[in-house]
Amino acid sequence: MATSSWGPRLSQSPVPAGEDGRSRALPAASPQPPRSRHDFAVVIVCAVPLEYDAVSLLFDLWWRGPSDRASVSSSTSSSSSSYGKAAADTNTYAFGRIGHHNVALTLLPGMGKVNAAGAAMGIKASFPHLQLVLLPGVCGGVPRVRDSKHEILLGDVLISDGVLQYDLGRQYPDGFVARATHRDRLARPNREIRTFLSTLGSQLGMERLQETSCNFLRDVQSAAKARGRRPCVYPGAAHDKLYRSDYRHRHHRGDPNCICHGWRQSSDPVCEEAFVSPCTLTNCGDEALVQRHRLELRKLLESKDVCADTQGFAVFMGRFASGDTVMKSAEDRDRIAAAEQVIAFEMEAAGLWDELHCIVLKGVCDYADSHKSKGWQDFAAATAAATTKAILELFLPTDSVSYESSVEKWDVRSSPQPSRVLHGKPCKS
Repeated sequence: MATSSWGPRLSQSPVPAGEDGRSRALPAASPQPPRSRHDFAVVIVCAVPLEYDAVSLLFDLWWRGPSDRASVSSSTSSSSSSYGKAAADTNTYAFGRIGHHNVALTLLPGMGKVNAAGAAMGIKASFPHLQLVLLPGVCGGVPRVRDSKHEILLGDVLISDGVLQYDLGRQYPDGFVARATHRDRLARPNREIRTFLSTLGSQLGMERLQETSCNFLRDVQSAAKARGRRPCVYPGAAHDKLYRSDYRHRHHRGDPNCICHGWRQSSDPVCEEAFVSPCTLTNCGDEALVQRHRLELRKLLESKDVCADTQGFAVFMGRFASGDTVMKSAEDRDRIAAAEQVIAFEMEAAGLWDELHCIVLKGVCDYADSHKSKGWQDFAAATAAATTKAILELFLPTDSVSYESSVEKWDVRSSPQPSRVLHGKPCKS
């Protein structure tokens, strides 16, 4: 059995599977199926399918119902579970197990805080012993943590310690004014979650979290490859580009009659084609790129073909800005980040935060500017999924929910020693 310095580790296989990714039968000592929904204390909520698919790769096993032992060896989730749901609940769930926890996984009908709030009502109705809700996914990141030397890169994972609903305010004739806010504008999590977040934020807690997350990332990537899923490989440091905040995504060369060539200031329009074109087609120039120490280190590692070190991601904790508007403006990003001390922009947290004991964790897939693209979404979803499983490994279940506490009852496979990522340093194999 592989162990870490803080206790035994469970199997890191995403499902009970052989080396080829195919399901295999568990020994007779495998954990018993939960008796009812009362035995599920953790719910994971995903906003879009790519986030849902990434998380599903890290389930240790799936449940179909309390009497269905055969479901233990299944490698695919089932939405037709006999665990059911409350009459008022419109969500669809897949039921499984991650580490010590019985977990329900659900996918929102769409993005945004309204869909998230609707899901929250159903979750509260169906799971009376709920202790923790996780909202993993992708987000736009603020490039630098305020008042620190830490740089945020694409693929890093950000964890919420507070949520700001930044599109809540008043529209005046001369512009929009956000409501005066403070850290607790949206209700704080309960005491248990606050204590857990405080522990994670310590040097020891962050070290453990980043070590374990980096290890689980390799499991996500291996499982995706074995099952023919969407690849979630590291795109490469050369594709991690941060432009100056005043450098607009537009056509910089080409047709002189294009309105992009009349651009002089941030309020000037650009053509519709530029909105949907990548930087390679709009000729956004490298002369406007911001130089970053961590990124240069990654490029150096890539030149030495040290792949494991290159894809190592960092985990940061801070305040999230949540709203129904997709942030694609570097100047507005910087303005809100400076005023409200946020590190991430996303669209669902405000719908869950006030209603559930929630932790939001998102992989950075862009810099919330006009140059954003989808090229990093799969990798960012994978790093968030890996961190989700790492959090559950560190979050202790309570005695009020029945669970198998004996690690020896699991199908345990040996695993390599965890990698290290410390505050933005690349992981070491």
